[in-house]
Amino acid sequence: MAPARVTALALTAVALVAFPLAVGSKVWLNLAVLSGIYLVLTAGLILLFGYAQQWSFGHAGFFGFGAYVSALSAPHAGVWTGMAAGTVAAWVLGYAIGRPILRLKGLSLALATLAFGEIMHILFTELRITKGAIGISGIPSPSIGGIEIDTPRSYYWLVATVACAVLAFSHNIGRSHIGRALRALGGNEAAAKVVGINIAEAKAQVFAYSAALAGLAGALYAHYFTFISADSFRSDFSILMVVIIAVGGKDSFWGAALGSIFLTVAMQVLRVQSQYAMLFYGLLLIVVFMYLPGGLVSLVRSAAVWRR
Repeated sequence: MAPARVTALALTAVALVAFPLAVGSKVWLNLAVLSGIYLVLTAGLILLFGYAQQWSFGHAGFFGFGAYVSALSAPHAGVWTGMAAGTVAAWVLGYAIGRPILRLKGLSLALATLAFGEIMHILFTELRITKGAIGISGIPSPSIGGIEIDTPRSYYWLVATVACAVLAFSHNIGRSHIGRALRALGGNEAAAKVVGINIAEAKAQVFAYSAALAGLAGALYAHYFTFISADSFRSDFSILMVVIIAVGGKDSFWGAALGSIFLTVAMQVLRVQSQYAMLFYGLLLIVVFMYLPGGLVSLVRSAAVWRR
């Protein structure tokens, strides 16, 4: 491993450990937890968007599906089993949806995934089991050895651990023959097919993997806030995830981390002026696409090159 990468990993580890010890404000701890949850979700989107070049605007549906499955399962099977159930259920749904829908390309694929997200939001609103706009409250918090993980600081450690594990696993996928196959698929489907890659299966599997991580993120979200409703899983949440990927850098897991942190802080700043949030996201995307197509991570890379 390159010395620069080792240094970056060491500094990141120190920052992760020091942050909750140095920060006493619950606001900043909440932001850190949200950033970690978004990072879990966007790690899968890096493989889907950045590697396989398959765009989706419907991952709010998988996020909400994982949250509801976990919230409804936890009182009967336990929180950890509920989280696992939410993740697996999202994977199954992602594979079932991805197999037919990924036959589409470009704008057609984007609109189809957006329609899927809207359908899921309608189901979350109308189904009796989800309690619609009223929502589900009293969702239990996880515990380890009888110790409840129900404070921002304790939940931070849980989310940080899960996010690091997901990033490491996803990064290894990206560096493996699977990642190379996904890059080949994203670069030229015809050429990838010639060298023996099963295009339909590869697309479905990476879509299902990104859906599973969205379900896991939804489960973490549900058990942190202990309340969910259909309003939490609208299509604008999917757009926010796309903005995070674009701003951070769609082909880099470091970019997913930078984008998650940047947009979470921006959301907090814009909370008092929420009516301008979509305007801000739109302007931000225009600026990034025009002047910083590689995202924030490209600035970090340029700074490292300049330093050398």
